[in-house]
Amino acid sequence: AEALSRVGEAEAALADALEAEAALGGAEQTARSARDRHRLAQQVVRDEVTVARLAATSVDARTAAQDAREHEQDLVAQRLTQMAAELAEGLVDGSACPVCGAEEHPVPAHGGDRVSAAELDRARRVHADLARTAQECESAVAA
Repeated sequence: AEALSRVGEAEAALADALEAEAALGGAEQTARSARDRHRLAQQVVRDEVTVARLAATSVDARTAAQDAREHEQDLVAQRLTQMAAELAEGLVDGSACPVCGAEEHPVPAHGGDRVSAAELDRARRVHADLARTAQECESAVAA
């Protein structure tokens, strides 16, 4: 009887141990899951910071591209004024204008700031580069 009692106690202790082991396994799984969620949350925060920085860079790049475009347009206007003035320098009353054919030249164009073709080309390249950078940043933010 005493042996049977000890066997019963041992079986009860084994059942308790198995139950504790199962609970421990569940707790370990819960802890692993919590650690994984924590790592993912940290990555989300890092990604959000990266996106915010890209968005700010994108705005700056778009502003710089617009400024470069305006500078390019100013140079084109100056270049056209310069070209008109160069043509006007050769006008002689009574001789036909090479542009419109008129023989009288009451208001000939006067020179503006000198703009070389190389300067205009450089402004176009700067604008194109900045516009491309802005587009790349905007695409990265969207992604």
